[in-house]
Amino acid sequence: MVEEISNRLDQAIANIKELDIIADLPTILEDMMYIFVEYDNKYKELSYKDKYMYGDVFFSKIVDYSAEFVKKFMKHFYNVNVDIEETNNYSLVSAAAAFEKKSNKILYTSLGILLACRRKFEFILTFFHESYHKLQHDALKENTMEGLLNYPPSMLLELKEIIYRDSTPDETFHKSNYNKLYYETTAMMTSINMLKSMFARLVKSYEEYCRRSEKTVEPEVLKNSSILETIALETAVENEKEMKANGRLDNGIIRELHSRIINSHYVLNGEEVDRLITLDKYVKAHPEYKERYPVLKILINDQYKLRSYDELKEEKTRLLGKRNVKEYSLVSDMFRTVLLTDPILYLNALIETNNYAEIVALFEKHPTLVSEYPEEITALIVKCKNDQIKEFIKAKCQGTKMDL
Repeated sequence: MVEEISNRLDQAIANIKELDIIADLPTILEDMMYIFVEYDNKYKELSYKDKYMYGDVFFSKIVDYSAEFVKKFMKHFYNVNVDIEETNNYSLVSAAAAFEKKSNKILYTSLGILLACRRKFEFILTFFHESYHKLQHDALKENTMEGLLNYPPSMLLELKEIIYRDSTPDETFHKSNYNKLYYETTAMMTSINMLKSMFARLVKSYEEYCRRSEKTVEPEVLKNSSILETIALETAVENEKEMKANGRLDNGIIRELHSRIINSHYVLNGEEVDRLITLDKYVKAHPEYKERYPVLKILINDQYKLRSYDELKEEKTRLLGKRNVKEYSLVSDMFRTVLLTDPILYLNALIETNNYAEIVALFEKHPTLVSEYPEEITALIVKCKNDQIKEFIKAKCQGTKMDL
C-alpha cells in the first residue's frame, strides 16, 4: 500500500510537469481525484507505523504537486511565470509561503505549509495567494498607464502600500496593520476567487479545445471536475468565513474603493494615522523613488514633480481616445483609483464637478486635510468658481495659519 501511494503521487507530479493542462485535462483531473479524494481513504487504511514513517513524505509530494499545478495554471490563464521552491529558511514557518522579491520566487517550508494548511486545496490556495503578490511586484516595474491597465484598478493603492512598507524604516508596519493592508486583503480575496473559478475555467478551456480539435468532451472530465469543484468551494467558503471573523473580508475592494479607503487608518508607533494622507505624503516626499519603482512615473513627471490634475486628465483623454467599450471602463476605473488614492487630486475633481456634498464628506473624513496640504488648498480656493464651495473651504481654514 505504501509503495502504491508513493508511486501514484510520483506519477501525478510527473504528469503535471509534462502534460498540457488543457489537452491532457482528463489525466490531470484523474490525478487530482486521487490526490484530493482517494488518497484520504488509502491513507486511512495504513497502519499507525506506516502513517508515522511515510506521512511526511506523502504530504511533501502533495505540496510538490500543488506547486507544479499552480505554475501551469498561472502560465496558461494569466501568462505569468511563477517559480515556487522549497527552502530551509525557517523564518518562513509562520507564513507558510512568501514571495521573495530578491529571488523573484515563491518560497515555502513544508513545516510552514503543514501548520497553516488544514483543508484540501489549501496548498493550491496558498500558492495562488503568493502568485498574486508576484503580480503586485511585477506591477511595480510598469511605467506607463497602458501597462498598468493590465492589472486591477485597486493595484495603485496596493503598490503605494508596498512602496511604503519596503522603503520606510518602520519594521512594524506590516504586522501592526496586517488586517487593513490592501495588498494582503486583495491577495486573499483574489486567491479565493481563483480557487472558486479554477475548475470552471479548466473545463471551459477543455471544451473549447475539443471543439477546435473536433473531439468529444469526455463525461469523466465533467464528473471529476464537479466533484473537485465542490471540495474546492468548501475550502474557499471556509477561508472566507475565517477572513470575515478576523476582519479581513473585503471582496468589494474595487467598486467600493471610495468608502473603504477614505474611512480607514493605519497604526504607526501605536497611534492611528490617516491612511491616504500617510501614503500620499510619503510618495510625494520621495519623487526619486520612481527610479526604484518605475510605476511611480505614472504619477511623477520627468522633472520629478507630481503630475497635476490637469496633466492626468489629458492622459485619461489620450487613453480613452483609442479604446473599445471594455477598455474604456478599465481606463475610467484606473483614473478613478488615481484620484481616490490622492486626497488633493480628488478634491480637484470634486471642485471641478461642483460636488459640494462630497467635498463636505471629504473634509469630515480627513480632518487634517487643511493642515497637511496648506499650499494646495490655498491654490484650490483661488481656482474654485463655486461660491458655496469656496466659502465652505475658507471656513475650514479659519483658525489655522491659512485663515483667509
